[in-house]
Amino acid sequence: SYNDARDLVRREMIISRVRQRRVAERIQVTDQEVQNFLASDMGKMQLSEEFRLANILIPVTEGASPEDIQAADRQARELYQQLQQGADFAQLAIARSASETALEGGEMGWRKAGQLPPPFDAMISALAVGQVTEPMRTPGGFI
Repeated sequence: SYNDARDLVRREMIISRVRQRRVAERIQVTDQEVQNFLASDMGKMQLSEEFRLANILIPVTEGASPEDIQAADRQARELYQQLQQGADFAQLAIARSASETALEGGEMGWRKAGQLPPPFDAMISALAVGQVTEPMRTPGGFI
């Protein structure tokens, strides 16, 4: 019945609270343990900033000629100029990017600073919300 189910849920909640209190009484975390965690890689990862990222990829093949690389660089710089003049990032990504996320407007989602490779984490940390980085050469092309 409804009343029996209600009593059962009430008893389970009381038992759960008692268990939580008993466990909490036995756990003691020292200041040193907290400092050790914060200094660890996992602690740094948990506390690092998060960024919502998007990209536009202008591809460059592995055996590309210098002319092809220059053309890709020019194209990336043109897109950068358009973005600086207020062009819509998502529309440019859909129209011009070769990235896997191009059809989502280049959206890569949220990433922690600790997950980013060293050259990117410093560049992105220096940006304000909505800003874009200058084109950068990567093994796959210009982003």
